Amino acid sequence: MNKKALFISIAMIIFGALGLFLYTGQEPEPAPQQSIQPDILHESIAVAVATRDLAAGGILTADDFSIKNIAIVKGGSDKQFSMSGVSPVNYLLKNAVSAGSYIPLSALAVPGSDEYLAASIKPGNVVYPLPLDEKDSYLMRNVVPGQYVDIYLEYGFASESNRVVSPSVSFSSSRLKPLLANKRILAIRAAESANERNKNKINELVLDLKRSDVKIINTLRVNNARILVFPGNGNQSVSNVTEDNSTWPVNDDALFTMPTPALVNELRG
Repeated sequence: MNKKALFISIAMIIFGALGLFLYTGQEPEPAPQQSIQPDILHESIAVAVATRDLAAGGILTADDFSIKNIAIVKGGSDKQFSMSGVSPVNYLLKNAVSAGSYIPLSALAVPGSDEYLAASIKPGNVVYPLPLDEKDSYLMRNVVPGQYVDIYLEYGFASESNRVVSPSVSFSSSRLKPLLANKRILAIRAAESANERNKNKINELVLDLKRSDVKIINTLRVNNARILVFPGNGNQSVSNVTEDNSTWPVNDDALFTMPTPALVNELRG
């Protein structure tokens, strides 16, 4: 090997070692950082899914919908379908909903509300809030909307003229006249749930009455007659009093009868 070739080989070794030293001494360039997007917050809500096409004005039953939980974006518009804490059975559906769709809470009328009552009464009837005296407060715990009540008049006869009076002037001559039988309860409004129709905080039964029924009840109430309310049996065959009062009162049997004193035989010895 001549001197020239040896010199070239040595130079290549030196430049190679120098290049290797410079490469290993450089810090690797950091990879570009990717922007981190914050996680979207979600929440779980319960929704009511229509099991069939539902018409506006219908009263929901348990067969009309199914409840399931879904995840939605927190604060999103899907919140309108939340039924969390609400059981929509017996609610009035204000808008039609197609099968498979979510039922929005805004499309429901709460039982007892004005919207609900207006849609629940029979055609031609009226919604009538009947105030309950304290003696009738037991009804608040023993009847529910959908059941029936009977309405009676408590009356008697004035001793000096034998005129019919209500309330009765004496305990022993008190009588009951059946006025209205099996009147359906639409709602029960307790005193603590006062609203525009119940500003005086009086317990009320909201009834589905005929116009002729209202005429009888209001006439008696204006004249301070004593009206009594009792739970009904729902027997629609029981007829109401007619507006022809030619046979009024229905019967003259006293409501209370005084017991006949028993005869006492004394034995004397």
